[in-house]
Amino acid sequence: MLTRIEIDGFKTFHNFSLDLSPFLVIVGQNASGKSNLFDAIRLIGLLAESDLRSAFAAVRGGPVNLFRRESDETSSERITIAVEVVLDSALKDPWGSDVRLTHTRIRYEVAIEQRRDDDGNERLYVASEFASPIRSGRDRARSSPLRYWATPAFQARQLRYRRRDDLLSGGEDEQGRPVFKIHNDGVQGRPRPAFAAERTVLSTIVTAEFRHLYALREELPRGGSSSWIRQRFAVPAPPTNPSFWKPTAETSPTCCTGSTGRPPSRTAPEARWRT
Repeated sequence: MLTRIEIDGFKTFHNFSLDLSPFLVIVGQNASGKSNLFDAIRLIGLLAESDLRSAFAAVRGGPVNLFRRESDETSSERITIAVEVVLDSALKDPWGSDVRLTHTRIRYEVAIEQRRDDDGNERLYVASEFASPIRSGRDRARSSPLRYWATPAFQARQLRYRRRDDLLSGGEDEQGRPVFKIHNDGVQGRPRPAFAAERTVLSTIVTAEFRHLYALREELPRGGSSSWIRQRFAVPAPPTNPSFWKPTAETSPTCCTGSTGRPPSRTAPEARWRT
């Protein structure tokens, strides 16, 4: 379950953040960025399962238009999206075995940049990628107005705060080249080259060897179809003209009372309503 999202450099967003709850209604005028928010959520899910080019191509607008347009008509060079999640404390691995987590509050952040390769072609690369445990004393959601998990039953069943070390971090190898490093449950994965990465490390975690990263990958909204994003639909605004609900002069007085009006009665089939 996502509890917070932060977006910068994506479409219309600049240093944007939003705390999320299990039931959240997004309301705004046309072109105010509602759909862009859903697009950002969809992108973070796609980045957890596919390469950058495929993920960007699947989001409304296409790769070039996803980078924020600046006032001078240039495009932002980097998109950064961060999320905070509550993971299920128990899940199944791909072979049906039980997986137990010791920490269920995770922060994940990924930055994507566009730059030219050696042949002069514009390409997408992972600029940075981090996953770290959110400690109990620093968990902003526990003290926010959205304390929907404050019940003892939920905390006992779902919340775990036992990890201290990062799950995924950046660094350098012995030759000084940038790498991504995985740390999980005492198992040290091999460093992954970072300078020319065209997919996220998270998208490569397909088994429960690194159980917390595997659970994180499973939790992110896959392709925007997560269970917590059920529907997007437009609700038309109610009529603002008071006369909409008033009966016309031709309406039988037996079917209506004052300006409130009742549906035409069965004895007045000829009654008409102004629309």
